[in-house]
Amino acid sequence: MKPEMRTPDATWLALNPRDKFNPFYRKLQDFLKSRLTLMHVAGAYSYYSCGHEYHHYSDGGWKPFKNLEEFCEIKGFDPYEVRDLIEDRMGKKLVCECQIANDRKVIGSA
Repeated sequence: MKPEMRTPDATWLALNPRDKFNPFYRKLQDFLKSRLTLMHVAGAYSYYSCGHEYHHYSDGGWKPFKNLEEFCEIKGFDPYEVRDLIEDRMGKKLVCECQIANDRKVIGSA
């Protein structure tokens, strides 16, 4: 059974403390990595991709935060407030959940 959805304020209160945000963010990253495609650049690096190269709404059927929204629904958090919290910690606007999966700086995790 899914938990009741928290309001944006209740989401902020629950996740804003770093000791609450960090574990939530790690679980979100793991969830996204299980849903996105791992891309390998021969001999260089790897990254996670949603499969939409241009990250633009005209890119047919692109839903930039569908997995984040699903994860938030499962956990009972407001997805828009979660995005705001992540953007505050990243220091930039999110375009797609790929950025979250590939992020290594917000909480210092790999």
